[in-house]
Amino acid sequence: MKKQVGVLTFGKQITIADPSLDPNETGCINKLKIYPGIYRCILFSRSSDLGKDHIKRAQIVSVNAPISDKELYCLGAWKRLGTIDVESGFAGFFADGTRASDDEVWKGYSQFLFSRIKYGEPYAVIDNDGGAGTAFCSTPGMNYGKYEVFVMRRKMYPLRYTPEEIVAAEIRF
Repeated sequence: MKKQVGVLTFGKQITIADPSLDPNETGCINKLKIYPGIYRCILFSRSSDLGKDHIKRAQIVSVNAPISDKELYCLGAWKRLGTIDVESGFAGFFADGTRASDDEVWKGYSQFLFSRIKYGEPYAVIDNDGGAGTAFCSTPGMNYGKYEVFVMRRKMYPLRYTPEEIVAAEIRF
């Protein structure tokens, strides 16, 4: 099941990580250059035998990118970027500047983020709420471990030598 859970504005760089990890640790994808603009926050889930939905994929997708819904479902349209470590049971996309280099600031931000996720809600969308920064965070299906990150690139300008830019990113749980 596909569900859009929010819309956020991201600048030219994001971090994809577990919010409880130090931003300088390995297991994070830092300063990933993306096409700046408004992004849809999308979750793909499936129901379990227990009647509870399990998140399988979390995506951010530029509203300006020429991407069809069919492509979002097609796993082959995505290119593997790397992996992230998840230790807290949450992982997500953070705007540049959200993941502070100061450990105390980041610890405070992590606590704020976790307090925003209601019991039973598998995600949080924060649009610079309380000055904490912009983030889209989700609970992975199996909680802890390494999860793959994929991206989709498109030419956003019609010029011949314009490089393709990242217009969508996805964590596969």
